[in-house]
Amino acid sequence: MSKRQPSVDEVVLHTTNYLKAITCYDILPVNSKLIFLDTSLLVKKALYALLQNGVRAAPLWDQGKRAIVGILTATDFLQLILYFYDNATEFDQVRDQMNNLTIKQIRDQKIIPVGPEIFRVYPTNSVFDAANSIINYKVHRLLLMDPTALENTVISFMTPYRIINFLSVNFPHLPFFKRTIEELGIGTFHNVAKLTASTPIIEAVRMFVNRHVSALPVVDEDGILIDVYEKYDLMVLAKGDQITNYDQPLQEALLSRSEIFEGIHTCRKTDTLESILLLLRRVTAHRFIVVGERNKLEGVLSLSDILKFFVDVKFN
Repeated sequence: MSKRQPSVDEVVLHTTNYLKAITCYDILPVNSKLIFLDTSLLVKKALYALLQNGVRAAPLWDQGKRAIVGILTATDFLQLILYFYDNATEFDQVRDQMNNLTIKQIRDQKIIPVGPEIFRVYPTNSVFDAANSIINYKVHRLLLMDPTALENTVISFMTPYRIINFLSVNFPHLPFFKRTIEELGIGTFHNVAKLTASTPIIEAVRMFVNRHVSALPVVDEDGILIDVYEKYDLMVLAKGDQITNYDQPLQEALLSRSEIFEGIHTCRKTDTLESILLLLRRVTAHRFIVVGERNKLEGVLSLSDILKFFVDVKFN
Protein backbone atom coordinates (compact mmCIF):
# COMPACT_ATOMS: atom_id res chain seq x y z
CA MET A 1 0.00 0.00 0.00
CA SER A 2 1.44 3.37 -1.02
CA LYS A 3 1.97 5.99 1.63
CA ARG A 4 -0.69 8.73 1.66
CA GLN A 5 0.55 12.11 0.45
CA PRO A 6 -0.19 15.02 2.79
CA SER A 7 -2.91 17.45 1.75
CA VAL A 8 -2.31 21.13 1.00
CA ASP A 9 -3.78 22.06 4.38
CA GLU A 10 -1.51 19.63 6.20
CA VAL A 11 1.62 20.97 4.50
CA VAL A 12 0.65 24.60 5.15
CA LEU A 13 -0.06 23.77 8.80
CA HIS A 14 3.33 22.04 9.06
CA THR A 15 5.04 25.09 7.56
CA THR A 16 3.25 27.60 9.78
CA ASN A 17 4.18 25.58 12.86
CA TYR A 18 7.80 25.63 11.67
CA LEU A 19 7.69 29.42 11.18
CA LYS A 20 6.18 29.84 14.64
CA ALA A 21 9.07 27.89 16.16
CA ILE A 22 11.83 30.16 14.83
CA THR A 23 12.39 33.81 15.70
CA CYS A 24 13.27 36.82 13.60
CA TYR A 25 16.67 36.79 15.31
CA ASP A 26 17.29 33.27 13.95
CA ILE A 27 17.15 34.41 10.34
CA LEU A 28 19.16 37.62 10.64
CA PRO A 29 22.00 37.78 8.08
CA VAL A 30 25.57 38.11 9.33
CA ASN A 31 25.95 41.37 7.39
CA SER A 32 23.36 43.75 6.00
CA LYS A 33 23.44 47.39 4.91
CA LEU A 34 21.15 49.85 6.68
CA ILE A 35 21.14 53.63 6.33
CA PHE A 36 19.06 56.17 8.24
CA LEU A 37 17.61 59.37 6.80
CA ASP A 38 16.85 62.51 8.80
CA THR A 39 13.41 63.94 7.99
CA SER A 40 15.01 67.39 7.56
CA LEU A 41 16.77 66.14 4.41
CA LEU A 42 15.62 67.39 1.04
CA VAL A 43 13.75 64.68 -0.86
CA LYS A 44 16.30 64.95 -3.67
CA LYS A 45 19.21 64.29 -1.28
CA ALA A 46 17.35 61.38 0.30
CA LEU A 47 16.89 59.86 -3.15
CA TYR A 48 20.62 60.29 -3.87
CA ALA A 49 21.48 58.62 -0.54
CA LEU A 50 19.35 55.56 -1.29
CA LEU A 51 20.74 55.15 -4.80
CA GLN A 52 24.36 55.77 -3.79
CA ASN A 53 24.11 53.06 -1.14
CA GLY A 54 22.22 50.64 -3.36
CA VAL A 55 19.29 50.27 -0.95
CA ARG A 56 15.55 50.51 -1.66
CA ALA A 57 14.35 51.84 1.70
CA ALA A 58 15.59 53.53 4.88
CA PRO A 59 14.24 54.21 8.39
CA LEU A 60 13.34 57.87 9.01
CA TRP A 61 14.70 59.75 12.03
CA ASP A 62 12.86 62.85 13.31
CA GLN A 63 15.31 64.90 15.39
CA GLY A 64 12.53 66.97 16.96
CA LYS A 65 10.72 63.88 18.21
CA ARG A 66 13.98 61.98 18.73
CA ALA A 67 12.32 58.96 17.26
CA ILE A 68 12.08 56.69 14.25
CA VAL A 69 8.87 57.85 12.55
CA GLY A 70 8.62 55.57 9.54
CA ILE A 71 10.32 54.20 6.43
CA LEU A 72 11.08 55.97 3.16
CA THR A 73 10.58 53.61 0.22
CA ALA A 74 10.50 53.65 -3.57
CA THR A 75 6.70 53.84 -3.40
CA ASP A 76 6.94 57.19 -1.59
CA PHE A 77 8.91 58.66 -4.49
CA LEU A 78 6.37 57.34 -6.99
CA GLN A 79 3.46 58.79 -4.99
CA LEU A 80 5.34 62.08 -4.93
CA ILE A 81 5.70 62.03 -8.71
CA LEU A 82 1.97 61.32 -9.09
CA TYR A 83 0.99 64.10 -6.69
CA PHE A 84 2.98 66.78 -8.47
CA TYR A 85 2.15 65.46 -11.94
CA ASP A 86 -1.57 65.69 -11.18
CA ASN A 87 -1.28 69.13 -9.53
CA ALA A 88 1.35 70.90 -11.66
CA THR A 89 0.90 72.45 -15.08
CA GLU A 90 4.39 71.87 -16.46
CA PHE A 91 7.09 69.23 -16.06
CA ASP A 92 9.58 71.81 -14.75
CA GLN A 93 7.16 72.53 -11.89
CA VAL A 94 7.10 68.85 -11.01
CA ARG A 95 10.90 68.68 -10.90
CA ASP A 96 11.33 71.96 -8.99
CA GLN A 97 8.76 71.09 -6.32
CA MET A 98 10.24 67.64 -5.79
CA ASN A 99 13.74 69.12 -5.46
CA ASN A 100 12.83 71.80 -2.90
CA LEU A 101 10.81 69.88 -0.31
CA THR A 102 12.09 68.02 2.74
CA ILE A 103 10.97 64.57 3.82
CA LYS A 104 9.24 66.14 6.83
CA GLN A 105 7.31 68.56 4.60
CA ILE A 106 5.95 65.87 2.30
CA ARG A 107 4.90 63.84 5.35
CA ASP A 108 3.36 66.76 7.27
CA GLN A 109 1.48 67.97 4.19
CA LYS A 110 0.21 64.41 3.58
CA ILE A 111 1.67 64.48 0.07
CA ILE A 112 2.62 60.87 0.72
CA PRO A 113 0.50 58.60 2.95
CA VAL A 114 1.65 58.51 6.57
CA GLY A 115 0.18 55.64 8.55
CA PRO A 116 -0.88 55.89 12.19
CA GLU A 117 1.73 53.34 13.23
CA ILE A 118 5.14 52.01 12.29
CA PHE A 119 5.06 48.43 11.09
CA ARG A 120 7.65 46.69 13.24
CA VAL A 121 8.63 43.38 14.77
CA TYR A 122 11.16 42.40 17.42
CA PRO A 123 13.91 39.75 17.42
CA THR A 124 11.89 37.56 19.78
CA ASN A 125 8.81 37.59 17.54
CA SER A 126 8.35 34.46 15.48
CA VAL A 127 9.00 34.53 11.75
CA PHE A 128 5.33 33.61 11.36
CA ASP A 129 4.38 36.85 13.14
CA ALA A 130 6.56 38.83 10.74
CA ALA A 131 5.25 37.03 7.65
CA ASN A 132 1.65 37.47 8.77
CA SER A 133 2.19 41.20 9.34
CA ILE A 134 3.77 41.63 5.89
CA ILE A 135 0.75 39.97 4.29
CA ASN A 136 -1.93 41.70 6.39
CA TYR A 137 -0.40 45.18 6.07
CA LYS A 138 0.40 44.64 2.36
CA VAL A 139 3.94 45.96 2.77
CA HIS A 140 7.29 44.80 1.40
CA ARG A 141 9.23 45.22 4.65
CA LEU A 142 8.96 45.62 8.42
CA LEU A 143 11.36 47.36 10.76
CA LEU A 144 13.16 44.90 13.02
CA MET A 145 13.71 46.81 16.26
CA ASP A 146 15.62 45.91 19.43
CA PRO A 147 13.48 46.52 22.55
CA THR A 148 16.38 45.86 24.93
CA ALA A 149 18.67 48.59 23.57
CA LEU A 150 18.09 52.32 23.45
CA GLU A 151 14.64 53.30 22.24
CA ASN A 152 14.22 53.34 18.46
CA THR A 153 17.17 51.07 17.79
CA VAL A 154 16.61 49.51 14.37
CA ILE A 155 18.51 46.32 13.61
CA SER A 156 17.39 45.49 10.11
CA PHE A 157 14.39 44.92 7.85
CA MET A 158 12.24 41.81 7.66
CA THR A 159 11.21 41.12 4.07
CA PRO A 160 9.53 38.33 2.07
CA TYR A 161 12.90 37.71 0.37
CA ARG A 162 14.65 37.12 3.69
CA ILE A 163 11.96 34.73 4.92
CA ILE A 164 11.58 32.74 1.70
CA ASN A 165 15.35 32.57 1.24
CA PHE A 166 15.66 31.11 4.74
CA LEU A 167 12.93 28.56 3.99
CA SER A 168 14.54 27.56 0.70
CA VAL A 169 17.76 26.64 2.52
CA ASN A 170 16.53 25.31 5.86
CA PHE A 171 13.02 23.93 5.48
CA PRO A 172 12.88 20.22 4.57
CA HIS A 173 11.65 19.82 1.00
CA LEU A 174 8.68 17.48 1.31
CA PRO A 175 7.46 15.25 -1.54
CA PHE A 176 4.48 17.61 -1.71
CA PHE A 177 6.80 20.35 -2.99
CA LYS A 178 7.11 18.44 -6.25
CA ARG A 179 3.65 19.71 -7.23
CA THR A 180 3.55 22.52 -9.76
CA ILE A 181 2.81 26.13 -8.86
CA GLU A 182 -0.32 25.85 -11.01
CA GLU A 183 -1.56 22.85 -9.01
CA LEU A 184 -0.87 24.68 -5.75
CA GLY A 185 -2.51 27.89 -6.95
CA ILE A 186 0.55 30.04 -6.23
CA GLY A 187 0.97 33.20 -8.31
CA THR A 188 -1.13 35.73 -10.22
CA PHE A 189 -2.51 34.51 -13.55
CA HIS A 190 -5.58 36.70 -14.06
CA ASN A 191 -5.69 40.45 -14.68
CA VAL A 192 -1.88 40.53 -14.76
CA ALA A 193 -0.49 44.07 -14.63
CA LYS A 194 1.81 44.68 -17.60
CA LEU A 195 3.40 47.42 -19.68
CA THR A 196 4.40 47.93 -23.30
CA ALA A 197 7.29 49.97 -24.68
CA SER A 198 4.77 52.65 -25.71
CA THR A 199 3.13 52.94 -22.28
CA PRO A 200 3.60 56.51 -20.95
CA ILE A 201 6.01 56.59 -18.01
CA ILE A 202 3.38 58.22 -15.79
CA GLU A 203 0.99 55.30 -16.40
CA ALA A 204 3.73 52.92 -15.26
CA VAL A 205 4.05 55.01 -12.09
CA ARG A 206 0.28 54.78 -11.50
CA MET A 207 0.28 51.05 -12.03
CA PHE A 208 3.11 50.51 -9.53
CA VAL A 209 1.26 52.53 -6.88
CA ASN A 210 -2.24 51.16 -7.53
CA ARG A 211 -1.29 47.50 -7.94
CA HIS A 212 1.17 47.40 -5.00
CA VAL A 213 3.83 45.60 -7.06
CA SER A 214 7.59 46.09 -7.19
CA ALA A 215 8.08 45.15 -10.85
CA LEU A 216 6.02 44.96 -14.04
CA PRO A 217 6.55 42.77 -17.11
CA VAL A 218 6.97 44.59 -20.42
CA VAL A 219 5.43 42.84 -23.45
CA ASP A 220 5.21 43.44 -27.19
CA GLU A 221 2.01 43.67 -29.24
CA ASP A 222 1.70 39.87 -29.21
CA GLY A 223 2.04 39.57 -25.44
CA ILE A 224 5.61 38.25 -25.67
CA LEU A 225 7.80 39.13 -22.68
CA ILE A 226 10.58 41.52 -23.72
CA ASP A 227 11.65 43.13 -20.43
CA VAL A 228 10.83 43.80 -16.79
CA TYR A 229 10.60 47.29 -15.29
CA GLU A 230 11.17 47.82 -11.56
CA LYS A 231 10.21 50.54 -9.09
CA TYR A 232 13.90 51.03 -8.47
CA ASP A 233 14.38 51.91 -12.15
CA LEU A 234 11.94 54.79 -11.68
CA MET A 235 13.95 56.03 -8.70
CA VAL A 236 17.02 56.20 -10.94
CA LEU A 237 14.95 58.06 -13.51
CA ALA A 238 13.66 60.57 -10.94
CA LYS A 239 17.24 61.27 -9.80
CA GLY A 240 18.61 62.24 -13.18
CA ASP A 241 17.63 64.42 -16.09
CA GLN A 242 17.14 61.64 -18.63
CA ILE A 243 13.50 62.56 -19.23
CA THR A 244 11.84 65.89 -19.86
CA ASN A 245 8.25 64.72 -19.58
CA TYR A 246 6.55 61.85 -17.72
CA ASP A 247 4.26 61.44 -20.74
CA GLN A 248 7.21 60.02 -22.69
CA PRO A 249 6.97 56.32 -23.65
CA LEU A 250 8.51 53.70 -21.40
CA GLN A 251 11.08 52.80 -24.05
CA GLU A 252 12.86 56.06 -23.17
CA ALA A 253 13.07 55.00 -19.51
CA LEU A 254 14.38 51.54 -20.39
CA LEU A 255 17.51 53.22 -21.74
CA SER A 256 18.40 54.53 -18.25
CA ARG A 257 17.85 51.56 -16.02
CA SER A 258 19.34 50.78 -12.62
CA GLU A 259 22.84 49.30 -12.41
CA ILE A 260 21.59 46.83 -9.80
CA PHE A 261 18.78 45.49 -12.01
CA GLU A 262 18.49 41.86 -10.97
CA GLY A 263 17.62 40.66 -14.46
CA ILE A 264 14.63 38.79 -15.83
CA HIS A 265 13.83 35.55 -14.03
CA THR A 266 11.18 33.39 -15.68
CA CYS A 267 9.42 30.16 -14.86
CA ARG A 268 6.57 28.00 -16.20
CA LYS A 269 3.24 27.04 -14.64
CA THR A 270 4.53 23.48 -14.78
CA ASP A 271 7.58 24.26 -12.63
CA THR A 272 7.39 22.76 -9.17
CA LEU A 273 7.51 24.67 -5.92
CA GLU A 274 10.65 22.70 -5.08
CA SER A 275 12.41 23.83 -8.27
CA ILE A 276 11.57 27.47 -7.49
CA LEU A 277 12.90 27.19 -3.93
CA LEU A 278 16.08 25.47 -5.13
CA LEU A 279 16.59 28.22 -7.72
CA LEU A 280 16.30 30.85 -4.98
CA ARG A 281 19.37 29.33 -3.33
CA ARG A 282 21.43 30.28 -6.38
CA VAL A 283 19.98 33.56 -7.64
CA THR A 284 18.75 36.80 -6.10
CA ALA A 285 15.18 37.13 -7.34
CA HIS A 286 12.15 38.90 -5.90
CA ARG A 287 9.74 37.55 -8.49
CA PHE A 288 9.49 35.21 -11.47
CA ILE A 289 7.64 36.11 -14.65
CA VAL A 290 5.54 33.11 -15.69
CA VAL A 291 5.76 32.49 -19.44
CA GLY A 292 4.41 29.92 -21.86
CA GLU A 293 5.22 29.01 -25.44
CA ARG A 294 7.32 31.56 -27.33
CA ASN A 295 7.91 33.39 -24.04
CA LYS A 296 4.31 34.64 -23.93
CA LEU A 297 3.35 36.27 -20.64
CA GLU A 298 1.03 34.12 -18.51
CA GLY A 299 1.45 35.47 -14.99
CA VAL A 300 3.73 36.60 -12.18
CA LEU A 301 5.02 34.60 -9.23
CA SER A 302 6.24 36.89 -6.44
CA LEU A 303 7.91 35.94 -3.18
CA SER A 304 4.88 37.43 -1.43
CA ASP A 305 2.71 34.88 -3.30
CA ILE A 306 4.86 32.05 -1.92
CA LEU A 307 4.75 33.61 1.54
CA LYS A 308 0.93 33.80 1.41
CA PHE A 309 0.81 30.13 0.49
CA PHE A 310 2.95 29.16 3.47
CA VAL A 311 1.18 31.47 5.94
CA ASP A 312 -2.44 30.43 5.58
CA VAL A 313 -4.72 32.67 7.67
CA LYS A 314 -6.95 29.84 8.82
CA PHE A 315 -4.03 28.48 10.85
CA ASN A 316 -3.31 31.89 12.44
